[in-house]
Amino acid sequence: MRVALLCGGLGEARLAPFLAAESPGGADLLLADLGVSSMQIDDPARGFTFKDDGPLDMRMNPARGQSASALLSTLDQGGLAGLLAELRTEGAAVRHAVLGVGLNCGTARGEFPDELRQTATSLALERGETVARLLVFARLLESLDEWLALHDLEGFAPVRERFESVRFPLVALSITDDELMTERGTHVLVDCYANAPRRVERIAPADVQARRIGHFGFFRDQFQASLWQRTATLLQGFEQPQETAA
Repeated sequence: MRVALLCGGLGEARLAPFLAAESPGGADLLLADLGVSSMQIDDPARGFTFKDDGPLDMRMNPARGQSASALLSTLDQGGLAGLLAELRTEGAAVRHAVLGVGLNCGTARGEFPDELRQTATSLALERGETVARLLVFARLLESLDEWLALHDLEGFAPVRERFESVRFPLVALSITDDELMTERGTHVLVDCYANAPRRVERIAPADVQARRIGHFGFFRDQFQASLWQRTATLLQGFEQPQETAA
């Protein structure tokens, strides 16, 4: 009996060529280690549990990369905020990517504040059924793993093709005193959507009678009547007119 090992993500983009190379005639058995076990989560030495004190490690593979505590010790307040979205590359190779995702899964309409009740939504409201947050999170990780595996195999080309398939209009709001996202960085991101109508609108604090906006200021209540309303107007302009019966 011959055994071949594949260490890493098991997305189709990575698994299919591996099987074709290692066992062209097909495999008799596929044994997969899927996900994380409760023993890993409960072990204080891994840094995932809140029940017991332990080192802040938080690596899925303790033998690779630096621990969370080591990373945090090198960051100031601005750098820590930047962890919400970070990509580090070496040439065409991705060293690591960090994403912060905010997703409203189960909030009911009546649970939103009065000022958001008519505009805010959740997955449960959109689907008309209960949505399990863990399943949403698992599917998100699966999707990210598939894209990273594809990038490892074929580089950025298939990712670029996905960007270029977008045809709907895009507007990016670029804040002049944003300490994390520069104007150039905004244009680089928006220009990935090469075949979509797109534009970047620059906004200075003085435009909304503010001393400062910064990277996260957009979400402060003080901009409800200015930045929020401006965004709502932009989104309403993108709405498709409803078809009427002849």
